[in-house]
Amino acid sequence: MNERSFSLGSTAFRTQQEIEFCTQLQRCYSYRRSNTVKLTSKGQVTIPQEIRDRLGLHPGTEVEFDIVDETVRIRRAATQEERRRRVRAWIERARGSAKHTKVRLTTDQIMALTRGED
Repeated sequence: MNERSFSLGSTAFRTQQEIEFCTQLQRCYSYRRSNTVKLTSKGQVTIPQEIRDRLGLHPGTEVEFDIVDETVRIRRAATQEERRRRVRAWIERARGSAKHTKVRLTTDQIMALTRGED
């Protein structure tokens, strides 16, 4: 079969539109199907190669886990520089935002609130 054809089972597709459709279908199927792995006694699992490739996970890459309902999500952890950038952006957005409120507190009052003092 040449590089301009695609087969699915015994059916061969040759038009560009057919090839693109089959490629998209194959991608959808491969990313949505369940990859079942066993948990080791140490609580470890092997992330399937196709997922590692898609997320760019290499040995030594830090990952983050999120629990949503009964689902665990994994993603590549932000680098230290990405975290710094997010914090700086948040500070910029927050800077001066208290000026627009009707509540006026002194620094001592704010410190008492953060410490849980009455």
